Amino acid sequence: MTFKQNHNRIDRINNYLMKVPYFGIVHTKRSMTHLKHKKIVEARIIKRPNGDFVLQVVTKFEKQKELSPKDRQKLVGLDINLAHNYFFQLSKEMKSSEKTWSKSVYEKYLVLDDKARRFQHYLTSKGHRFDGSRTTRRIKGQLAKVKARNANLLDAWQLQKAKEFSHKYPILAMEQLDSFTMRMSRRSKDYWLRKNTNHKLATFQPTSFRKMMEYIYQDEGHLLLEVDSYDTSKACNKCGKINEKLKVGEKEWTCPNCGQVLDRDFNASLNIKDWAQDITKHPKHDKTINGRKVKDSDLLLVF
Repeated sequence: MTFKQNHNRIDRINNYLMKVPYFGIVHTKRSMTHLKHKKIVEARIIKRPNGDFVLQVVTKFEKQKELSPKDRQKLVGLDINLAHNYFFQLSKEMKSSEKTWSKSVYEKYLVLDDKARRFQHYLTSKGHRFDGSRTTRRIKGQLAKVKARNANLLDAWQLQKAKEFSHKYPILAMEQLDSFTMRMSRRSKDYWLRKNTNHKLATFQPTSFRKMMEYIYQDEGHLLLEVDSYDTSKACNKCGKINEKLKVGEKEWTCPNCGQVLDRDFNASLNIKDWAQDITKHPKHDKTINGRKVKDSDLLLVF
């Protein structure tokens, strides 16, 4: 069955929900993030011999939003960091006042996390995970409930923070975040042997926070810009020199070219803001990677 696009009757609600005529809200197993900035032309629903239904979507690229001169003046840069129990660094102020958790939420999270650790220790010690006893089944059920409560706590906090940023900063620029690459150490030459050194990033899941920000900014009609995160903290905001010798964990460094003393996170937030205003300043601009020239649309997304 094929449905042609007519008066926006076919619409992507979020990454996993789509509105289709006659079928209503359709939930997909796979994420539909690849449909961003694309206009839906038609949708097909096909029934396979095994009884499963497959949703096929035909799309075409849609022009991204453009920033006006007034928007560029109001733009604020946001960097994700976890130094001194702070999660965000804004380009407006040197010391961010946006903490990771309120005290009550953080205490709840620690209590639940401690329970989960004790349950996990019981299951992994002496092979209890596979004994099939009544106690093991009960512990597994309790562990699943604790993990679900922690996930709900994290989702609620991310939603609250995303709404706060949308209300305070209607035009915001942030990094294109990837939790997997962010929490990997660069000390090992072999990619698959790198160790997870940043456990806070694994817990707070900045990628899911980025998706929450996209939903909120789109729903409220505000502008969210995502800049490629390549060398945001290594490039000097004063002269543009990239400090290749900057090590992981160094929060202050001196530019070898102009001699400026820079705060790593504040410098990154300024770079994110400047590159969002003028993408030609990005280190990857007009470069060729793996035989392909990098486009502006690869470096900057506007929601």
